[in-house]
This record gives sequence, C-alpha cells and structure tokens, in this order.
Amino acid sequence: MTILIAEDDLISRVQLERALMSWGHDIVSATTGQEAWNILKSENSPRIAVLDWRMPCYTGPELCKMVRENSQARYTYLLLLTGMDARESVRQGLEAGADDYVTKPFDLTELRHRIKAGERIIRDEALITGKNLELQRYAAAMEQLAEERAQQLIHTARMATIGQLAGGIAHEINNPATYITGNTQMLKRLWKDYAEPIDEFVASRKNDGETIRRIIDDVPDILDEVQDGVMRITQIVNGLKHLAHRPGAAAREFCAIEDCIDEALTMCHNQLKYNVTVETEFEGELPRMHVVPGDVQRVIVNLILNAVEAMTGRNDALLTIRCMSARKKEVLLIDVEDTGSGIPETILNRVFEPFVTTRDVGTGAGLGLTICRRIVEEYDGNIAAFNRESAGARIAVTWPVGRRSG
Repeated sequence: MTILIAEDDLISRVQLERALMSWGHDIVSATTGQEAWNILKSENSPRIAVLDWRMPCYTGPELCKMVRENSQARYTYLLLLTGMDARESVRQGLEAGADDYVTKPFDLTELRHRIKAGERIIRDEALITGKNLELQRYAAAMEQLAEERAQQLIHTARMATIGQLAGGIAHEINNPATYITGNTQMLKRLWKDYAEPIDEFVASRKNDGETIRRIIDDVPDILDEVQDGVMRITQIVNGLKHLAHRPGAAAREFCAIEDCIDEALTMCHNQLKYNVTVETEFEGELPRMHVVPGDVQRVIVNLILNAVEAMTGRNDALLTIRCMSARKKEVLLIDVEDTGSGIPETILNRVFEPFVTTRDVGTGAGLGLTICRRIVEEYDGNIAAFNRESAGARIAVTWPVGRRSG
C-alpha cells in the first residue's frame, strides 16, 4: 500500500521512509503542507497519510480538515505526528479529522501498529464500498424489474378492458355487417337478372339515355366496393373477437412448422405473386410443434401481410422467412424479414399494441401484430420487432415447441 509522509524535518522523514519501506509499503514524500495537499487531492492519492503537526503552508490539522471537507469517493486514513502531548492539542487534531496520532519522538513498534490499524480500516472501507455498490446495482435492478412488472400489469389490465369492449363491439358490428353483405349479394344477382330489361329501357330513352347508361355502368363497381368494405369490417370484427376470447388448448396437435409456413404462403399467394420474391430458410431437422396449427398459420399470415404492405411499390421486394431450433430443440426461432421502409422509431416499441399501425387511415385496423403477440404469448413464447441495418424490418418469434411426443 502507498503511504504519504508529510514531514519537513529531514531526519524524521528519512527515519519514517526507511521504516515504512522495510514493512513493505511504497512511499510518497512531501516537505510542505502545500506539497502534501497537492498529492492528497489528486485522483489516485495514497490511502494512508502520515502528517507532521507543524509544516510550512499548511499544518497537519489543517490538512486533515481540508481532506475531510474535500468530497472523495474513497476514504483516506490520516495519522498525525505531534511533539505535543497536551490533551487539548490531541483533541483539536482528532476534531480536525485525524484518525489517530503518534507523539514524537515516535516508537517504531507503536507506529507500525497504528499503520496496521489504518490498513484494516482501509480494507473494511473498501469492503463496505463494494457491498454498497453491489446493493445499489441490486436496488437499480429491482427498481427496473418493478417498473417492468408494473408496465406488464398495466398492459394486462388494458388488454382485459379492450377484450371486454371488443366482444361487445364485435357483436354490435357483426349484425349490420351481415345485413349489408346479404343485401349486396342479392343486388348483384338481381342486377345480372335484370341486365337485359334495363338495357332495353335505356335504349328507349332519347334525352337522358347516356346519363342513365353511365350510372348503370357504375353500379357493379359500386357494389363491389361495398362488398370489399364489408369484408374489411368482417376482418376487423374477427380480430376483435380473437382479442376478446382466448382459444382453448384441446385442439392442439403435433405439426411441422414447415407445413404451417407453406400453408400461410399459399393463403397469401395473391398478395405475393406479382412483385415479391419469397425465400424460406429452414436450418436442420426442426422439431414438431404441439400447437393449434391455425394459430401458427395466423401468426405467419399476419406477419407476411404486414411485410408485403411495407414493401408496396418497391421493385426489389424480398420476403425472407427463417426458422431454426434452439435450447436443445425446445424452442423454434422464426424470423420474418422484409426490405421495406422499416418501422418508425416513434412506434417501434408500441407496434404490438392494439390499433397502432403505420398504414394510412382506412387501410388497416392495427390489430394484426396485437393478435400475433397474443397468440404467441398463449404458448409462453415471445415476439419482438426490429429495424434491419440495411433496410426493412424484422419480426423475431421465439416459440416453445411444447409437449413432446413419444
């Protein structure tokens, strides 16, 4: 351990240096109070200082007071050397911040014991500091864990509320949507049946025949748009129903993730067939999953459709689906990547919340990723969203395989 000796008397300083070096210590010496203070306030100052009571610039007690008032992260053990034996003088030195004192002429055996006492204090202080830092790290970790848990509880409560609302909303929307669908289909059939009489009627009109013709020509398109709108409403209703009701586990069976992905790609064929290149990568022999196959397919379909939407208008659109096993084949890692514009940083951490979407108003309900997370979490899995360094986004799914067969 390095020790500072602040002593202006040459004979006493040399005697101290020789004694401390013989006891295995490194020595730093100062002959004035100013030199000693420059050393004591440095970043890597000695942990023990032997200070003479009377020195030029600053006295030993003055240095003790300055050290104690100077906020330092670690403790310095201060030992005063004094030729005075008066109790009042000793009291003043201890009040100034000294830990102990040795009277001159000093006894080397006594001095060595005082130094050893200082070393014990320094070691104990270092141990306490380490424990305090460990407790601080532990407290910070517990605080973060409590915050995360609080957020989880808030999210759970929010999802429960949304689920209750979703059930009622879905029921209320579903009835008029059914009426609109039925009536639209009936109108389309009737329109075909009465196409010929309508043409004869239009041909008999001289003044406004062309206007009526344009209206009649627009009707099929209008009916198609009504039907598309109702289909979109139906999709939203189905999403709300899924949020409101947790499916049971009775229908689970063992299936291959490759088959689920192939089925999902088949279901999305119309969205993929024009401008999207699809690549699938399956690493090694993958374990079979104990799931409801439709759950896996629904997750993959939603991720595919989101990726396709993000790549709209791009000539180099590439959809990549990777799958590999981990943790001794206890989980499957599924990555769905696209080369789109990525996810805005402002919502990257919120993309799995209900009704959060990057699409234009009226083109998406913002439920797809919410449903994905709900399904994955029902199997004790995890899903996360990232932006790729080059371009596009990546959705990473960790899906436990479940109960093993055989």
